[in-house]
Amino acid sequence: MKVLKIILIVFVILVSLVALLIGGGVFFLVKNFDANTLKPQIIEKLETVLGRDVRLKDIALNFSFKDGIDLSLEGFEISDSLQFSNQNLFSVEAVRLGVGILPFLKKREVLVSEISLDSPKIYIVRDTQGFLNILSFDFLKEDKAAQDVFEAKKSAPKPTQDNSIPANVLAALSSLLIRDFEVSNASVSFSDKTEQVGSGAKVENLSLSINDFSLVKPFSFSAKAAIFGDEENFSLSGKTKIDLANLLLYLRDVKIDFDLSKLSAKEFEQISPALEAVGLKDPLQGRLTANIRVAEIGAKGISDLTMDAGIKDATAHVEKLKVPLENINAALEVEDGNVQVDKAGFSLGDGKVFFEGSIRDYTKAQDYKFNLNIDKIDIAKVINQQGQDVKLEGLVSADAQINGKGLVSLVSLRPQAGTNQLTIKDGKLTDINVLKLILSQIDAIPSLAEKLEENLPPKYKEKLQDKDTPLNDVRVKLHIQDNNIYLDEALVESDAFVLKGQGVFDFDLNCKMQARLLIPRDLSKAMAETVKDLNFLVDDTGQIMIPVNISGQIPDGLRYMPDLSYIGQQFLKKRGKQELQKLLKKALGNDEEDEPQARGEGSAPTGGEKSKEPAPEEKLITDILDTIFK
Repeated sequence: MKVLKIILIVFVILVSLVALLIGGGVFFLVKNFDANTLKPQIIEKLETVLGRDVRLKDIALNFSFKDGIDLSLEGFEISDSLQFSNQNLFSVEAVRLGVGILPFLKKREVLVSEISLDSPKIYIVRDTQGFLNILSFDFLKEDKAAQDVFEAKKSAPKPTQDNSIPANVLAALSSLLIRDFEVSNASVSFSDKTEQVGSGAKVENLSLSINDFSLVKPFSFSAKAAIFGDEENFSLSGKTKIDLANLLLYLRDVKIDFDLSKLSAKEFEQISPALEAVGLKDPLQGRLTANIRVAEIGAKGISDLTMDAGIKDATAHVEKLKVPLENINAALEVEDGNVQVDKAGFSLGDGKVFFEGSIRDYTKAQDYKFNLNIDKIDIAKVINQQGQDVKLEGLVSADAQINGKGLVSLVSLRPQAGTNQLTIKDGKLTDINVLKLILSQIDAIPSLAEKLEENLPPKYKEKLQDKDTPLNDVRVKLHIQDNNIYLDEALVESDAFVLKGQGVFDFDLNCKMQARLLIPRDLSKAMAETVKDLNFLVDDTGQIMIPVNISGQIPDGLRYMPDLSYIGQQFLKKRGKQELQKLLKKALGNDEEDEPQARGEGSAPTGGEKSKEPAPEEKLITDILDTIFK
């Protein structure tokens, strides 16, 4: 027994000595090893896998039994493909990783004491074809055969649970614990070249903190950032859990707070061409808050999201408006893949704007439908029309419905379909007399507008001398289809005319419209008696009717042009009729003017006159002219 005891003691001493020698050797090796000698091989391998230029300034590796292994990288950069940009896709000033040795030896637990990233920068670009630079690495590119296999798998029935990760691997990963994960002073930039959405967006001063990160237990996280601005204005915190078996991330009770007062309007408006056109101005006011009760994030994006969000008592200033949008309030709820917006609206001067709607299946179908109501917005008091040659006044009200597919079209305010009914009461076009402008362009009667202005009776003369155009009533019905807005019916009533028409315009309000300008009977009669040649434009109701083509951008760039081909045709028909009448009378031996000629051929009928059957020669002349000008 004594001999056996001595042998065991010697054995333990020898094993301990060997372990000490091995440990000391490893310690000596790590202490005296320069990790930078491996830098060329590391860079070469990364460049082969990524298909990008890689730069790495320094690698450092330290080891101790107490503190474990400490690995640090400095000046790590991955360049972008020239297809997207000439900047770095990813860069980080410093990365530090600490791994404990004693916890692994004692408990078989992989304890990462620290992972920290200092000043990482990510630059995301979507090119004109819609491709993202972060998805264009060489290792992500598949050949045709691999793509066919992928499509076949995608169409095959999906199992309810993906257990592709072996149980032993799951068990090994479950022993991983990261005590502190910190990201500081990060930035993420996004640039879009498709022109489908805004030009870009940026997140600055991003910090992320995770404590006691585990792959099997829930853990807490928090993040802060400066979004669309230089000051920190965004915070997020909550709990999450990772499901390795199904490769899912679960979120619970995540609180989001976004302080709009620290947001830069110029940066925010870049997310949408519609916002850029509006021209937001600083300062914005208000807060956006959200509570994500449940969310599930996987390879296909977010699913099973249940959340509510809202904006309360916000204010926004817009370049094109004299007054701010005030009392901006909205409530949003997401559940079962659908988004519902209720109680949304804002004040604009003395008027109100309300809207509500929904987005069905926002992750896939993205079918949206919204109703909009505008109630008595005073155009002159609200819209900044400074610098415009023509200004519009009046109280506008509207009821609109829009619907479409795709969140991009919704954010850019370019729906695929919709209807709208709009009215303007007590309106006025200032610094333009539409009637006078149209009459001055009728070349068939030289100086027509001037002759009427000089010779009309005083009460009618004022209508041509007025520098403005009063609009007693404006009613418009339209619908949206095929990326155009179709004007189904437009009616504009003024003291001097009624304008009726149809047309089409795009989302930039470039308009093409065909209309008929009708002058009331009393004014038509006075004008026809003052300038006899105007009789050729008098219709069967005793009104002067002038076809008008309207084109240009609403409201200041509109051009009003009478249909000169129609006017010329009517003028020639009237002149031809008079000449044929003269020839016919000579042939019949009757050179005396009949009663119609005495009061002016083709003059507007008065209320007391009775219509007479046309004489045979009159019918013959009409048939000849209709044949020529049909």
